[in-house]
Amino acid sequence: MVKRIIMKHNSFAKVASLSLIIFTLSFFTWFNFAKPNSHVAKAVNENYTIQTVDYITFDGSEYIDTGIDQIGDTKVVADFQYDQAGLNQGYSQVFGARCGVDNTPTVCPVGSNDDAFIFGYQQSFGKFNAWYSTHGGANTANAGGILTADTARHTVTFDNNQVSIDGTLYWTSSQAAPMTARMILLGGIPYFDPTTGTESLSVTDSYIGRIYSFQIYKGQCSDSGFANQTDCETAGDTWSQVLVRNLVPAVKYSGCGANFTVEYGFIDQANGDQWYGNANVDSNGNPVGTLIGSPAISAPACPTEPETPTEPTTPESPTPPAVLPPNTGV
Repeated sequence: MVKRIIMKHNSFAKVASLSLIIFTLSFFTWFNFAKPNSHVAKAVNENYTIQTVDYITFDGSEYIDTGIDQIGDTKVVADFQYDQAGLNQGYSQVFGARCGVDNTPTVCPVGSNDDAFIFGYQQSFGKFNAWYSTHGGANTANAGGILTADTARHTVTFDNNQVSIDGTLYWTSSQAAPMTARMILLGGIPYFDPTTGTESLSVTDSYIGRIYSFQIYKGQCSDSGFANQTDCETAGDTWSQVLVRNLVPAVKYSGCGANFTVEYGFIDQANGDQWYGNANVDSNGNPVGTLIGSPAISAPACPTEPETPTEPTTPESPTPPAVLPPNTGV
């Protein structure tokens, strides 16, 4: 009897171990299918996962606030691709900073593109275009357009007053550098409201298309800390452009089934994979527009946990038959 009971306990242990193995395999199978293919996922914390994707699509409602202004030695490199809808607009800017539209004369004495550092598209020329100007400078630094626009993929390098597309230098501005600091936006250019002192997306200039990567470089002195190149090099130090933003398309997701949440945006690989999502919100703080990424990720089914086997119990010993008194024949 004792031996038989021990065998049943061993059988229970085998069933429990097998169930655990099946559950573990099921979980990891679900977890791997939940991630977009061919990319390396980065688990940020126990609540969500961030995964790089190929590109992010802007539909004209979204923008990214890079937190970097256009003052001083500045270079921007953008890997972009317009959608035809973007080329159907009067203006559609991939990125930029400027003083703003309809500001008071003391803020923007000339007009809408004072202190401009902008690259995008102007429909009247049918070309990619750029604006670069100082405070009190010309409204449009490049009035003739740079290169005939299309929906192919291109890389633009806007290095201070010079603009190159796909490695070819197309334009050098004669304007002096911007003087009034404004944040560089990705996905459009800012509208500065002098009444509230706030900036928002200029909807008439917003970008419709894809972004594959986006970098911003700023000039820095190696040792002495001088803010300009001349003083730095006079002190015998080295001046160089340092990568301060390296925005890579990404998706942030968590949960499964009906509790699945997903958001597309960028991670800054120059600053510990800091997340940058759509910065355009309404007066209640709700997002305006939705960034879309590729490859898309859909909600995975939640894993089903196997039932825990019930430990068998030792059967009760049979009750012995009742002993009848002897028949006395009476």
